[in-house]
Amino acid sequence: MTADDIPAVPSAEAAVTEQRKTLIEQPPTGNTAQPVDADGDGVETDAEKEVGDIEELIVELHRGKTLLADGRLELCQLSKLLQCIRARDVRMIDNLVSKGVPRLLDYAHPTDNETVLGLTASRNDDTILTHLLELGADPNAADAAGRTAAMRACEYGHLQSMNVLAHAGLDMTLVDDNGQGQSDQIGTF
Repeated sequence: MTADDIPAVPSAEAAVTEQRKTLIEQPPTGNTAQPVDADGDGVETDAEKEVGDIEELIVELHRGKTLLADGRLELCQLSKLLQCIRARDVRMIDNLVSKGVPRLLDYAHPTDNETVLGLTASRNDDTILTHLLELGADPNAADAAGRTAAMRACEYGHLQSMNVLAHAGLDMTLVDDNGQGQSDQIGTF
């Protein structure tokens, strides 16, 4: 047997490419539930893509803005989350954030005028603060008076919290409802 007698074996890449071409070129038969793209993954429909784009836009519009908990569910979950932060119960914090209302970490309590990051920064709990930021909390979320977590940290002179917030990308140009920013809060403690 010589090298010429061995049939040529197509490369794995060529075989996969050929299979994809066959899948794309074949007309759908029967009732197909999900269209397939060239990668074999499900094709995102226009409606699903539009919903995703709208959700991203909503998140972007609310960045650095005050979200007051106004519904009963939001208020109860936010109160429980603030309680868990005071108790440093990381397991319950994770549970509430993963199963709670969307953007729970960015809400402000309407009567206590407290945000999750604001409470954590005022307590100088850089471990919980880092964890909350890793969970997706907005470092620029403000309470009902427009005060951010950085302003609360400056108010109490907590440098560790300010360092964590600075690495999270806080906006140093934000001011509260009285027109004061982070630098104006230093020394008010």
